[in-house]
Amino acid sequence: VDAGEDGFRRVLDKDNRAAHFLRDYLRRFPSELSLPPEEPNEPVITLTGLPSRIGQTKHVHELLLRMADGRLRMTEDEALRTAVVLPDEQLLIPILNAIPHTVPHINITLGYPLSGTPVASLIEDVLALQKNLRTTSSGGVEYYHREVTAILNHRYVRRAAPRIVADLLSNIITNNRIYIPAEDLAQTDLLRLIFRRVRSAADLSRYLIDLLKGLNGLFPDRVDETADDDATDPVGMDAVEGEFTYAYYTTLTRMNDLIAEAQISMSVDTYTRLLARLIESVSIPFRGEPLAGLQIMGVLETRVLDFDRLIILSMNEGLFPARGATPSFIPHTLRHGFGLPTFELRDSVFAYYFYRMISRARSVNLLYDTRTDGFRTTGEVSRFIHQLRYHYEVPMKDEAPAFAIASSDDLRLRVDKTGDVLHQLESFLGEGEKALSASTINSYIDCPLRFCLSSVMGLQEEDEITESVENRLFGSILHRVMEGIYKPLCNATVDKAWLGSVIANRENLRHKIDEAFAELFFHTPGDVRPLTGQNSLTAAMIEKYILRILRYDQSLAPFVYVGSERRILSAFPLSDGRRVRLKGYIDRLDEVDRSLRIVDYKTGTEKKMQFATPADLFDREKGLNRQSAVMQVLIYAWMLHTENLTRSLPLRPSIYYVRSLFKDAFDPSIYTKEEGQRTYGLLIDDFVGQCLPDFEIAMRHVLDELFDPRIPFIQTDEEKSCSYCTFRELCGRKKAAL
Repeated sequence: VDAGEDGFRRVLDKDNRAAHFLRDYLRRFPSELSLPPEEPNEPVITLTGLPSRIGQTKHVHELLLRMADGRLRMTEDEALRTAVVLPDEQLLIPILNAIPHTVPHINITLGYPLSGTPVASLIEDVLALQKNLRTTSSGGVEYYHREVTAILNHRYVRRAAPRIVADLLSNIITNNRIYIPAEDLAQTDLLRLIFRRVRSAADLSRYLIDLLKGLNGLFPDRVDETADDDATDPVGMDAVEGEFTYAYYTTLTRMNDLIAEAQISMSVDTYTRLLARLIESVSIPFRGEPLAGLQIMGVLETRVLDFDRLIILSMNEGLFPARGATPSFIPHTLRHGFGLPTFELRDSVFAYYFYRMISRARSVNLLYDTRTDGFRTTGEVSRFIHQLRYHYEVPMKDEAPAFAIASSDDLRLRVDKTGDVLHQLESFLGEGEKALSASTINSYIDCPLRFCLSSVMGLQEEDEITESVENRLFGSILHRVMEGIYKPLCNATVDKAWLGSVIANRENLRHKIDEAFAELFFHTPGDVRPLTGQNSLTAAMIEKYILRILRYDQSLAPFVYVGSERRILSAFPLSDGRRVRLKGYIDRLDEVDRSLRIVDYKTGTEKKMQFATPADLFDREKGLNRQSAVMQVLIYAWMLHTENLTRSLPLRPSIYYVRSLFKDAFDPSIYTKEEGQRTYGLLIDDFVGQCLPDFEIAMRHVLDELFDPRIPFIQTDEEKSCSYCTFRELCGRKKAAL
């Protein structure tokens, strides 16, 4: 056979690993017949790089549309002579979603990894559930919330009993339940199958078999036909998902039979690891009509088949050919010496498949991922492409798909104040149902778009279970305890002796902290439970802060305690006469030195307590250096003055930064300070006399802008403000948070 005369010349090239097998076969089994040489064939090869795995599937959609050449459908013959090859089997589902309407039929000849199926993910969560359960002192079983919520959110479980599952999830999240008793979860047949304890490998085997039967309805006599939809299963899965579940069931049954036959005894942990390794090695074969439609197949399935048109995805080094050493304790040199399979043999196999596959094709589209993540994706094209281009000098067209990206002078996101957005915004005006708070005004100044998304459109961060006290909850607990301490003396005089007795009664103080935890963290008011771990440390920290507050208050005594957590409503006039509804919750009011103090507790990082002019408090250009906490307490002062709630006393805004309470020179007062001035300036002890006119002008300027329909909500320029924003990923500012 003359290697240069037929279409397999690259498969017979001695310098090509693809020739390893065929040259050996020709030597061992020479042909007795002389065959005429085939017509030389050089396919038209197009190489396309796309920065996404899913982008490759979308490009396949475009290529198939082009093949239809403007017609509504490809002919059956065209479809049959076209193959989409997937070296990466995980692209099967995306590619099925990308097939255009112009393709009359498709035939899938491919193995899909069982480990990537929904049933495998559910079993994985169930095994983690069993591993992380804990037993109570009474012998009961409690499950960890992460596994519980993962299972309840699984599509099969939700589909089986949507209402019951939704109620369970709501209860767990609302009440911040970190461990959930098994009896609270076992509300349907399927949930009873899942949330029961296993004690041995044999028990785990029966447990998984029962669960798979319940999922797939393999045994219909398990279904209670008389019960309502929310109390019975099985899950009504479609044919493909049913096939996935059945494949898992047969794999598990086969493994159990082998263990029983060999009479092997193992622990639950060993059984779990063995099952995971087995599932990773199993593929589910898809079978269809091989003589009809577009062919979607893996690399191995292309053997001895020829196609006029080939679209091969994932042509990246490490994917085709696949990387990975031979999983063996036998050294490579010994494997090679004794004729055992090695990585060279595997590379030769894939090289043969590739070159044989393209040998008779007329058109070949090679797609690869241009991204680099340092592990799975390198962004480097396959060695086969380099070999074609540089060793065999095959003409290759490089194609870079163009994306319709329009540039503008201002690339920041924006939302115009029209339609429903404008309608929702106007609900803050007049007699509307909404009211602005000082914190939402701060939010608007920091980022108008964040204000629009949260306060106008009503988008909120999804509730999550918190295992420890986060910053916002830390502050809420401290506020609640301080309110409880002072509540008995509302509108009464607080003296040093009373404060000394409160400080001395540590047991009562700790009980108030435990009550606040029960209400705000555990969401079980009145059901006080002992705090453990990190929560115990947090409670101790809160106790220290509260003691420092009380000792500082002792230095001010006697004073009149007016109230805590006072809700106040007011309205601010805009330039056009419209009025904006305002609301606020004042942490504490007291009378000290013949003035009404407005106290705001802050548990965050201390900021400067002085400003040059009220306009600086509303200046967006100052970014993170703006005194937002000072602005907030001054808004409370304005509202008290406007609603005649000053008790005929001058207003003195104050901020208790609790982290600063341990400083000897702690001072909660607010001062004005001119630019360049090093020392504190004028003490703000009479808000109305010192600040009111300028403060109203500055605040009106911001609110006029907020309610001007001609000014859109625009994303902030200060990317550091996005670090802890709920919407940073939505706005494309995710990197700013890293």
